[in-house]
Amino acid sequence: MSAPVIDKPGVYDIDMGTYHSDCAWLPSLSSGDLVAISKNPAKWYAYHWSNPKRFKRPETDALRIGKAAHALVTGGEDFKEHYAIRPARFTDWKTKASKAWRDKREGDGITVITIEQMRLIKGMARALKSSPEAMQIFEVGRPEQSLFWESQGVVLKARPDVIPIQDARIICDYKTVASVEPRKLMRAILDFGWAQKLANVTAGMIATVPTGAAGFEDFDFVLICQEKSPPFEVVCVTIPHTHIADLMRLNEAAVAEFIKSREDGFWRGANDGFVEYHDEEWKLASMASRYGGLNGLPGYKDHFRKDAA
Repeated sequence: MSAPVIDKPGVYDIDMGTYHSDCAWLPSLSSGDLVAISKNPAKWYAYHWSNPKRFKRPETDALRIGKAAHALVTGGEDFKEHYAIRPARFTDWKTKASKAWRDKREGDGITVITIEQMRLIKGMARALKSSPEAMQIFEVGRPEQSLFWESQGVVLKARPDVIPIQDARIICDYKTVASVEPRKLMRAILDFGWAQKLANVTAGMIATVPTGAAGFEDFDFVLICQEKSPPFEVVCVTIPHTHIADLMRLNEAAVAEFIKSREDGFWRGANDGFVEYHDEEWKLASMASRYGGLNGLPGYKDHFRKDAA
């Protein structure tokens, strides 16, 4: 289906701008909205388009590269139509001519990237295509379709990188990361709510897509994570069913928070004013997992003095 205004649940082929606008028959929340509301409703509302006094969210180079890499890799939108490379004659944005060129394209909704950033993005695309695990997932579905369904009187929406076709029931998302080192990768998944977003995609798939799955257990959940620096390593992170189920419950709580905040006209912050500090413990076992766990690590020499206290 394709329509400028979404008037009923289903799967729609619409552009990203329409998806993120007020396009549904009821107030709508995306996967990113649910994550942001779960963390800090007040901060989410401060930047959301529904706030008449909203602030403009700045776009960093890291975010720009991630979005461009996502567009080139998934094929969900025409890269040449949405992105432009800064001409070689402009080495920076200090001249009037360079600023005019950039502002004209950004005014048309085109994201501008540099030649060096484009080199990185192309390197990422080549590395991803060399990953048989990632390509096996990407090649069994339709990219960048938008799902709309209703929950608690609110429209929920999701835009999975790939909608499974035929008997493929892998729900996945592609993410660019600073590092795929296990501890940093797990922290990024938590900080950016990627598994929580995957849970919302799951709810949308169940509500709108006839996959033939008998139940929730028939799906597999994968985050395809790729480093944004050479050699652009790719890692497929599988998410347990029990965790996805818990995060689906968290998303429903975020919907309820949204409803209550709109009714009260008050958006609470990340905490109630007081936070108790807890020392976070990182276990060596997680770092040693690639070697088969702690038992798989080689022994070590005793470097401590025998007479040390």
